Amino acid sequence: KYSSLVERAKDGVVIVQDGICKFANKAVTETFGYPQDEFIGKRLFDWLPSEDKELLAQRYKLRMANKEVPPIYETKIICKDGTTKNVEISGGVIQYEGQPANMGIIRDITERKKMEKALRESDEKHRVLVENITDVIFSLDTEGIITYISPAVELYADYKADKLTGKPFSSYVHPEDLPRLSEILKDALNGHMQTFEFRLLEQDNKVRHVRGSIRVMLENNQPVGVTGILTDITEHKKATEDLNLAYKEIENSKAKLKAIIDNVPNIAIQGYNKNGEVLFWNPFSEKLFGIAEAQVKEKSLKGFLLSESEDTGFKNFIKDIFKKNKPSPLMEWSITTKTGEAKRVLGSVFPVVLPGQEPIAVATVIDITDRKKAEEKIKEMNWQIERFLDISAAVLSIEDEEELFEYISQAVVEISDFNRVLISYFIDDPPYREIIGHKGVKEEDLERVKKVEMPKEKFLKYFKRGIKIGNQSCYIPHHLISILDGEAVIPGEQTYPSEEGCWHREDNLLVSMIDTKGQVIGIISVDDSKSGIVPTEETVRPLEFFANLISEIIQKRALAKIINESEKKYRELISNIRVGIFRATPDGKILEVNPAILEMFEYSDPEELLSLKTSDLHHNPEANSFFIQKIEQDGVGKNKEFLLRKKDGKTFWASITPSAIRESSGKVMYYDTVVEDITERRKLQEEVKRLSVTDELTGLYNRRYFNQKLPVYIKAAENFRSSLSLIMIDIDDFKPYNDTYHHLEGDEVIKEIARVISLNIRKDRDGDWYSKFREDEFAIGDWASRFGGDEFTIILPGQTKTEATIVSERIRSTFQNIKFRPEENVIQKTISVGIAHCYYEDGISRKGITKKIYPANYEKIATELINFADKALFRAKKSGKNKTVNSKTSIELSRLQNKPLE
Repeated sequence: KYSSLVERAKDGVVIVQDGICKFANKAVTETFGYPQDEFIGKRLFDWLPSEDKELLAQRYKLRMANKEVPPIYETKIICKDGTTKNVEISGGVIQYEGQPANMGIIRDITERKKMEKALRESDEKHRVLVENITDVIFSLDTEGIITYISPAVELYADYKADKLTGKPFSSYVHPEDLPRLSEILKDALNGHMQTFEFRLLEQDNKVRHVRGSIRVMLENNQPVGVTGILTDITEHKKATEDLNLAYKEIENSKAKLKAIIDNVPNIAIQGYNKNGEVLFWNPFSEKLFGIAEAQVKEKSLKGFLLSESEDTGFKNFIKDIFKKNKPSPLMEWSITTKTGEAKRVLGSVFPVVLPGQEPIAVATVIDITDRKKAEEKIKEMNWQIERFLDISAAVLSIEDEEELFEYISQAVVEISDFNRVLISYFIDDPPYREIIGHKGVKEEDLERVKKVEMPKEKFLKYFKRGIKIGNQSCYIPHHLISILDGEAVIPGEQTYPSEEGCWHREDNLLVSMIDTKGQVIGIISVDDSKSGIVPTEETVRPLEFFANLISEIIQKRALAKIINESEKKYRELISNIRVGIFRATPDGKILEVNPAILEMFEYSDPEELLSLKTSDLHHNPEANSFFIQKIEQDGVGKNKEFLLRKKDGKTFWASITPSAIRESSGKVMYYDTVVEDITERRKLQEEVKRLSVTDELTGLYNRRYFNQKLPVYIKAAENFRSSLSLIMIDIDDFKPYNDTYHHLEGDEVIKEIARVISLNIRKDRDGDWYSKFREDEFAIGDWASRFGGDEFTIILPGQTKTEATIVSERIRSTFQNIKFRPEENVIQKTISVGIAHCYYEDGISRKGITKKIYPANYEKIATELINFADKALFRAKKSGKNKTVNSKTSIELSRLQNKPLE
């Protein structure tokens, strides 16, 4: 019976002695595609690819010499039809016919490898899935420090995932496995994907066997760490070891094989006679189906798992298995356990027919419920992402705003869990919001709520008192409906069960639309849940996608108006520019020029220009050489921008469009080039770029620029071993002033403090502190930004606390002496100031020992610096206002730190 089990096993079993295949079960020959008589007696290594043959032969020799080699490893095999398959091999030494031999178990993992590849290619897309699978996803930096580890690690050992981040990976590896793991990490960082096994240390010093694979993570084509997957193979390893032992003793101990079957983890194995009655029912079958072996042994499954008609069909199926005397195909079906739980399983049935004994139909079944759920979740996520990408692309082609937001509203209903949607954008005038999109709302309800005044502040109160979900969503259940403005509420139309976790027709879900400054600019309101359950992070995620998309559309359209106005100026300019044309040979000899070229390059004599090479017209001659090569290859180069040089050496930007003229043989005779002076256009583009980073009211930098550049300046302070001070300013009692005298008078105060700040800080080399905003440039002097309504920040590179205090006091004293005259009143305003400071400290300790190097997180340092300045500002406010307070804490900058920044 049990020899037949080996022959019928789904995994291949092969015995190799002196390199020759002595035994191979049917699964081996099916995997390789060879008949059994062609396989037995042949050298197994002949079917291995050349790149693996030497390594596997060496491992075979070492194993036969009782040397330690990996027990499980992956390779490829060459099948009879010339194709290759991925297989997993585990091996061990046995006695075969009185002589030592190697017994290997071969498993076809081709499909698994495809799935692993697909999983690697969709890591970001399936982050939520990663957080819920049982395998552990992790990433390390180049020093082996854990930068991310998924919550599944908590299933392996008594660790918390968030406590492991920032810790050395080596701390959790068995000491005997560390040298090999270090080599694997090095190989992975060199671009080689690695598969390995090691022992994971639990907190009580117990070990778990883990199989992992890692690959390098690149940033700008440089390795920044590795990412990988860990699988707990403790039970699998134990089962494999037990199974190997069973194969060694199969001829002498059939009872041991039965014991192994009973202890195979996660595989339900049952035996049936020809009448469909249970002969054996292993423990995992009990766990999977919820029925003990004693309950079903020597009985049919009728009344347990099958109806009478289903039981009849199963018995006929068993008879057909015996008649055909071959395994059934893999089958997938649904079951309902004894406890009423619905599950999805995968299995097959194969016959075991021994001479003189009753035939047995052996069924092997695995639970694939979690896998099917994961597949459905991936399918749903893929559909949502693909649909969202389709929508994102479609909105670019829709110019009419009403049509655009009608399309988006329909898409929200289509993709989300809700049947009704209302999209509102906040405006300055009553009713303080504009309903720009809707779906599923009755016209009379829509007209009614349009008239209700709903300022942004009212919605912010809702978010404060409601239940926060996701990043920017708020759930208001029906028992909190009193916090809502009743005139603006549109009750849902559907009814739902009055049970915990169910949606109620008076429930509401709000999703905020946020601009690049972090300000709420609108609200998406939805109700009438399709699923009938209360919202979760998963159900609000597509809504937050749409909120961000709509916010981006609104902001882009606002910016487009500015660009359109700039474009008009540009078109007026370009209409008066004459286009230059010249003809030149591939080696750069200029043959002909038109008058516009002469004027453009400021030559009066054509002969003087014709005596030059085209490279003489370029500020960078090498750029011209490369461009000519591209023209000869492609034939044309459209609107390429170059910096050209006039006769007097001055430069200007030009758009160049050359076209190669060829002989019949294809050789380039010459090329005609159109040259357009685009200097003014580039200036205009720079102006648009400047507008995107400055505050419209004050002319200072805006908060977006501040958030982007503060980490950069902190890094520069560290690189140059310097310091940096941050001043945070808030106008005292500005809100009462603004409420009393209104926004125009308030704007005058804001503009005046901005002017005072500008006059009292160091300017850059051009005398215009905001003129340098390129990514690769730093202003020499200080710079300021409008941080919020009446809050301002000043960055002082290289300034100490004392120097920053002097600047602060100069601004404060100047501002407090300014007289404002709102409505014929004379009022003097004051400011409160908080100062924070960071500085460079060398990496040599007092004992002369160099500290360990860790990369700094400049964004986090910037956040801490802002926090320190804000706290100092708060103390200035609390202690009487109109004063400067320095932070009690400064930040030490150094590339050589005692510990990593957590």
